[in-house]
Amino acid sequence: MPASLWSASTAWPAEPQTTRHSSNNSLDTTPISAPSPSACPVAKISTFPATILAAIDQLAVSSVVLVDHSKGCRIALEIWNQAQSAGTPQVQGIVFLDGSDNKLRSGPFVFDTRHPASKTLTDEQKLRAKTAAFRQMFSSHTPETLKMATPAQIRGLDGIYGGAIREDSVRVDFEVLDSVLERYGGESRGLLNLQSSDVDRENRWVSLETGRTSTAGFL
Repeated sequence: MPASLWSASTAWPAEPQTTRHSSNNSLDTTPISAPSPSACPVAKISTFPATILAAIDQLAVSSVVLVDHSKGCRIALEIWNQAQSAGTPQVQGIVFLDGSDNKLRSGPFVFDTRHPASKTLTDEQKLRAKTAAFRQMFSSHTPETLKMATPAQIRGLDGIYGGAIREDSVRVDFEVLDSVLERYGGESRGLLNLQSSDVDRENRWVSLETGRTSTAGFL
């Protein structure tokens, strides 16, 4: 499975098969998880599935299991939604990795454009705030190499484009998420939700303590 600070998606064929594209029968779409206009020109959650569905079609895969991280969890639901309309591929199950619902947070992060204080911050100050937010999500078991890679990856993101997608993900959470989850649940398909982070009382992302349930998770 891919790992990404922003979001990531993987599609596994539901039936084991051998292809020249992948030795583990998975389609790793991590390259589009670091948002950029070259990967998906329109900065909306609803436009990303077209890229992933096209790749699945090229592999001639008719049945998949979707594994998605962070904002990618919304993309997984939209992939299923669009696949339902097209009639292919068949989505046999979805795995959510640290998906969070913005409706369950007390407010936006200070580096989000929706936060009043955001207008007074420089780009460098926002970058430091983002880096600190992500580092708080790591547990004592997180490899130090991953912790150190965080600032570099955040610096490499397209700030304006990424901000637009963040805004659209908030809209999706408030306007679309619950109804799509309800429809997916009505299909009696597999769904696994794995959560390793939570939001504290100060609206900061923190590592989820053992035995606790996330207050901001999808499910």
